[in-house]
Amino acid sequence: MEETTTDGCPYTITRTWTGVDNCGNDVSASQIITVIDTTFPVLHGVPSNITLECDQPVPAVSVSATDNCTDELEVSLSANTVTYDCGSTFTRTWTVVDACGNETTASQVITFVDTTNPYFNNTPANVTIECNAIPTVPFVSADDNCDDDVQVSFSQQATEGCPYTITRTWTAIDNCENETVYVQTITVVDTTNPVITAPADITVECSEIPAAAVLTATDNCDTDVAVAFEEEILEGTACEYTIIRTWTATDNCGNQSSDQQVLTVVDTTYPVLVGVPTNVTAECDNIPTPSVVGAIDNCSSNLVVTASDVIEDLTCGYIITRTYSVSDDCGNTTTQDQIITVVDTTDPIITSWPANITIECGDAVEEPGVIEAEDNCDNDLTITFDEATVQLDCGYQIVRTWTVADDCENVSSASQIINVTDETSPVITGVPADITIECDETVPAPVNPTITDNCDNDIVIQVSEVIVPQACGHQIIRTYRATDDCGNSTVIPQVITIVDTTNPEITAPADVTVSCENIPNAVVLVATDNCTADVQVVYNEELEGGCPYTIVRTWTATDDCGNQTTVTQLVHVYDEVNPVFDSYPSYVTVECDEVSEYILTATDNCDSEVEVSIISELQVSGQCYGSLLRTYQAMDNCGNTVTAFQIVDIIDSTAPELHNIPADATVTCGESLPTVPNTVFATDNCTSELNVVFSQVQTNDFCPYDVIRTWSVMDNCGNVTTASQTIHVTVQVAGNVNLQVYPNPAREHFNLQFSVPVDEAHVTGEVLDVTGKSVYTFINGKADGGRLYNWDVNARSLNAGVYYVSLKVGDKVINEKLMILGN
Repeated sequence: MEETTTDGCPYTITRTWTGVDNCGNDVSASQIITVIDTTFPVLHGVPSNITLECDQPVPAVSVSATDNCTDELEVSLSANTVTYDCGSTFTRTWTVVDACGNETTASQVITFVDTTNPYFNNTPANVTIECNAIPTVPFVSADDNCDDDVQVSFSQQATEGCPYTITRTWTAIDNCENETVYVQTITVVDTTNPVITAPADITVECSEIPAAAVLTATDNCDTDVAVAFEEEILEGTACEYTIIRTWTATDNCGNQSSDQQVLTVVDTTYPVLVGVPTNVTAECDNIPTPSVVGAIDNCSSNLVVTASDVIEDLTCGYIITRTYSVSDDCGNTTTQDQIITVVDTTDPIITSWPANITIECGDAVEEPGVIEAEDNCDNDLTITFDEATVQLDCGYQIVRTWTVADDCENVSSASQIINVTDETSPVITGVPADITIECDETVPAPVNPTITDNCDNDIVIQVSEVIVPQACGHQIIRTYRATDDCGNSTVIPQVITIVDTTNPEITAPADVTVSCENIPNAVVLVATDNCTADVQVVYNEELEGGCPYTIVRTWTATDDCGNQTTVTQLVHVYDEVNPVFDSYPSYVTVECDEVSEYILTATDNCDSEVEVSIISELQVSGQCYGSLLRTYQAMDNCGNTVTAFQIVDIIDSTAPELHNIPADATVTCGESLPTVPNTVFATDNCTSELNVVFSQVQTNDFCPYDVIRTWSVMDNCGNVTTASQTIHVTVQVAGNVNLQVYPNPAREHFNLQFSVPVDEAHVTGEVLDVTGKSVYTFINGKADGGRLYNWDVNARSLNAGVYYVSLKVGDKVINEKLMILGN
């Protein structure tokens, strides 16, 4: 029996077999067949990928499917578009699924591209135009099969010269960089003359000829027109001639225009007098002489000025009319007058009269004296005399006056004053003499002195005091003054000097004897004084002697007047305590150049600078310089001592120093190496005699290579220092396989030289005789690229004749003929 289950996928077929015997006993067995479908359906008619222009339509297709098990299949279609900067892709995907879920998909990719150039719509044609009629740049647009917004760029270039061309270029680029270019050529010409206008014709004075105008010209094209100027002077008279000025404008295309100005030059200007003096009024004895008057003219240069005088008398004095005249070369004449009014306004001069005098009241008054006078114009002068008395606060004056007049009523006066005065001072007696007192004494009171005077019988004495500070103390200056009715005074001072000569008082503490650890502090002492309330006390301390020693303490009290008192305290100090060594190792290692400076230190109860010395020293053998068995002694300034023992191991760990090692150098192959300097030397902290050892190695037999020079030095303790100089020997080899034999022909020797540009695994170099037999092999093996190989071969080892130098590099063979000459 067979049962099929078709529900679902997969499905099963159950086959059952049953066996029955004669007695009706049966038995069954089953087989289950599971039917599955893992085969994918197949799509038919799927188109291959294509590429289309952006404006082409998508082609229609029909896709179907078949399957091994499913009879009815449905094919579904989906699409996806991906847009790029230029173009896009359109992907069509067909999908089919069978009844068991096996799915097949297939796609077609359509790539849309744009390879079509854009095209212009309104391009201008080539033209030839005047330079001032260049057309504006038109708007030029472009269209494209795919791009709706085609970008149009514009550029313009112009040549130089006349005529010239303007090349206008429009470039249309779509968004796929497809490009179309259009060029318009504009030929620009200039056939128009420039325009220039000269100034109007004028008539000018010879001194007012204007400078030639700097004209500019206008042009239809040239913005900077060149203008040339010429001037011609036509022959005329001295007083009239003509100037013709011509301007010519030329544009940069050679078009020209000219214009002229005519100047008629004349002289109608009168000369000008320079320096004619102004009208003056002069004293009769000071009439001015004619001045040196100059003249200037707009045209004439040689001018002569003349002067003439006309005199008119007056009642007192007269008038001089002085006329200056000048004429130029064209007869233009100028005159100018100066009026000189001569007068007498000068007073007579009194040359001698009695001098002023002063006399004491009661003395006899002298008679009037005689005067003398003179005048600039009048020789007959009138003299009058007058005398008056003037009362004063003290005495009186007699004023005598003489008056002198000339014919023009000019007057001068002179006076003599006789002063009658009282100039005798009063006399004071009984003023006390100057005194000096101590600051704590009482100042004496003023006295009443006696006064006498030659005229005044009622004089009052005045007493005043001034206090003058001094460096110490002060002075009272007491002044007695007596003054009479005429202000004559007598002054007598008395000086009272107040001083302080008493020393202040101060008491010192008693002398003491102490150990150095128990020195007492100095006390602060206070002093008293008869005048100074706050006495200055200065403390000083000095040491005397060694050990024991004494501290001398001194207090000095000084009052405001410098009076001093000094007291002293003696502090006797003793020290009986030994110093103590600072902590130190019993065994120490010291560099050989530091041994002389190495020493222990010690401290003391009283001495701040304990002296430490080496009292015994024994050197024993040991590493390098051995060891020192040292005994130190520390002694304070009181002679207290202590000793210490230490073993000092002398070492040398400092390497010597090499000096004057030359710097690295570079030479070309074949050049001589720098000489080995003889200035290299060494120094060491402990070893004085050093031996510098030199060695030299070469890194290769053939160029390039390094020569390494090494200097080495060792001190007595085995410290070693080395220094090197590297000399780089460089070479430039040919860029191909190169073989050279020289000299050729050879007699004594010859050189074999070759190089390869890159490393070669196997190179064979031989010298062959004419039969091809090898007589000398110079290389058989690897050759380094960039190295210059060189061998010096003894030519005498070969018989005279012809040989061949053969060099095999890979599959390349180079042969050079070699001639060996006989000896």
